[in-house]
Amino acid sequence: MRVDHHTVKGNSTLLECKFDLEGSRLYTVKWYKDGHEFYRFLPKDKPQVLTFPVPGVHVDTGNSSASQVLLTDLDLSSTGRYRCEVSGEAPAFETVTDHGDMITVGESSPRPPCIDISFVRCGAAVVNACQRRPPRYVSDMFQKLFHDSEYGERGRLYEMPESLLFYYVILT
Repeated sequence: MRVDHHTVKGNSTLLECKFDLEGSRLYTVKWYKDGHEFYRFLPKDKPQVLTFPVPGVHVDTGNSSASQVLLTDLDLSSTGRYRCEVSGEAPAFETVTDHGDMITVGESSPRPPCIDISFVRCGAAVVNACQRRPPRYVSDMFQKLFHDSEYGERGRLYEMPESLLFYYVILT
């Protein structure tokens, strides 16, 4: 069985349940989230696939089968314990189960970088003060701004540790 341990809100994930019936015939495959059934595969029935509403679970039935279930449009409520249950046909109806835990996280909403650029001619600093560390492209933009400025190659960017909120560019 395979369940991605970490997934991202809005993405998809493939749940896999590999099994060997050792000569028996498949009766059913069921998937559960936190004890609630959301997918059932019955090879002899028409339709073969049934889905049941469970919060945070959106099944792409066209890309799901006896051995895999594609979940789409994940959200934070997709987090949970996923269990696959495989049963053989009568008379034994032998059943095996396995489970895996998945945590779905949301990406932090991107904030536009807050850039305050002050060219100080006497060799002071240019400071970018933000509420959080800006993405790498802001650093690259600072380098380009200085390279294209009257200071040319003399501007060097010094990044502070991630816990600090400033970028300093020291003019050399």
